[in-house]
Amino acid sequence: MRSIEDFSIANYFLKKYYTSDIEIFPPSDDLEAILNTHPKLVIAVNHGSAAAPAPVLAGIVDNFLKHGGADRKPLMIVWRTFYKVPLVRHVVKYISQVNEGLSAKEFLNKFQNEGFTDLFVLPEGELCMLDDNEHIAPFLSPKFIEFAVRAHSPVLVVAHEGTEKMSTPYEFEEKHMNLMRWLPTRHFNILSKRKVLNYPHFFETNIDKITLYYKLFQPELKEEELSGNDEELREQLTVESEKVHRLMSDMKKELVEATHLADNKAKKAEH
Repeated sequence: MRSIEDFSIANYFLKKYYTSDIEIFPPSDDLEAILNTHPKLVIAVNHGSAAAPAPVLAGIVDNFLKHGGADRKPLMIVWRTFYKVPLVRHVVKYISQVNEGLSAKEFLNKFQNEGFTDLFVLPEGELCMLDDNEHIAPFLSPKFIEFAVRAHSPVLVVAHEGTEKMSTPYEFEEKHMNLMRWLPTRHFNILSKRKVLNYPHFFETNIDKITLYYKLFQPELKEEELSGNDEELREQLTVESEKVHRLMSDMKKELVEATHLADNKAKKAEH
């Protein structure tokens, strides 16, 4: 089991590859206080484009190293198909600290009983491909809330700005939607509503700056209130996950507005 400190050398090279300019957005909750106060955290990170998690996670690791989180031991939920892709699977095993795609129950058991302090999730999942770079895509699953409730941990919500050059959002006209009917129904319905497909640039480097925004969320749902019925449980979890989605969306909006304001000031200064 690796700690954040154990990732520091690999993280050094990731920062060299992407960017060394990493900042915490000033309105963030106190990250050092959060890490010192909470022995376990479910960390829900805004996905961004499909290519964005690598530099964003490098930024989070950098922040943890600088704010008292070097000894924390992270576990990460990654799309299980990656464990079957040659070469990629070795990187995924190293980052996630898991050797294969696990069920939700298996992840919960590892988080609760094997010494891990933090569970990283990207709740938008592959739905990040169906949105632009200024909004939060719908969450693929509310299951991360159950992890937090059963582990008696809050959710550290993380939004970011700066990786937008790592993808190109393509807008679909209504007349072209029939070409995408091969998608699963849920994905097609989202695409029909948003009409955006976000194409990632996995080898994009030289990011100017990554800004990370941290807010702590405490679910109101208690473990003893969790239903034993799967459908009712999902409804309970969805209520809480929608609160996280709204919070993350507000955080992303603040970041976008701050970026636009800074860009406008820079343009005025040039003139």
